[in-house]
Amino acid sequence: MTPEPPFFDDRPIRAVATDIDGTLTDMTRRLDWEAVRALRALEARGIPVILATGNVIPSTKTLAISIGTTGPVVCENGGSIYWELRSGDGATKQGPKVLKSVLYSRESADRVVEALRDRGHDPQLITSDPWRESEAALELSMDPEVVEETIRDLGIEDLYVVATGFAVHILDKGMDKAVGIRHAIDWLNDHDPRFAPKAPDATKDARPLALDEVLAIGDSRNDLEMVTECGTGGAVGNAPDELKRAADIVAKKDHGAGVREIVEAIGVRVE
Repeated sequence: MTPEPPFFDDRPIRAVATDIDGTLTDMTRRLDWEAVRALRALEARGIPVILATGNVIPSTKTLAISIGTTGPVVCENGGSIYWELRSGDGATKQGPKVLKSVLYSRESADRVVEALRDRGHDPQLITSDPWRESEAALELSMDPEVVEETIRDLGIEDLYVVATGFAVHILDKGMDKAVGIRHAIDWLNDHDPRFAPKAPDATKDARPLALDEVLAIGDSRNDLEMVTECGTGGAVGNAPDELKRAADIVAKKDHGAGVREIVEAIGVRVE
C-alpha cells in the first residue's frame, strides 16, 4: 500500500517538482543539505521528486542519483526529459530502462546566437552548452534586451528570452517547466507502480497522478509556469515578488532552508 499523501488546503500532494539552482542551492550553486534532507523525507514518504531545471540531462540525472530522487528529470526549462527506471517494469538484468524525450529544437535559438555575433556582440554560451539539445543559454554578460531585439529583427516569432540568476535562456514559445512536468506525469502514470494500475508490480491502490496533485517549488521567473499550473506552488524566500504572488506557500527562508520550510508546511517531517 502507498502511504497516505499529505495535504495542503484539502489538495493531496502525491509528487513534488523542484527547481535546483537558487532553490536547492545557494547563488554560488552549492547544494544546501537542508534541501537534501527535505527531498529525502518526501521520498521516504512515498512521494516522488521531479527535478525541474534549466540545466542539462547529464548533470541533473547525476544529482538525482546522489540525492535519491525517483521521478523523471525535467531539463532545459522543459525542453528535454529523462528517466532511468530502476525498478518495476523498467528493471532488467542489463540495468535500468532509460526514457528520454527532446521536445523542442534549438535551431532557431542558434540562429539568434550567430546573428548576435554578426552584429559585433560577444554572446558566450555557458559551459553546459555542448549537452544542450532544445535551447541556447548564454552567460549573464549578454544583455537580455539585446537578445530580444535581435529576435525581433530576425522576424523569429517562436522564441522568447528568460534571464535567471545563472544564465540568459533562448527558448521556444510554449516551452516551459510545466510542459515538461506534464510529460513526466505521463511517464509516471505509465510505469511507476504507485500511479500505473497496469504496471506488473502496481500497488493495490495505484491510480494515475494528476497535475493538481503536484507541489512545484521554485525561486525564479522560469519557475512561474510550473508554480502556477501545478496544484500547489511554493516559492522560497529569495524568489522575486512575481513568483511569490503566484505561490500558495511562500517560505520566509532562502534556498534550501526555504525548501525545508515548504515541505514541512505540507506536513512532512524533515529530520
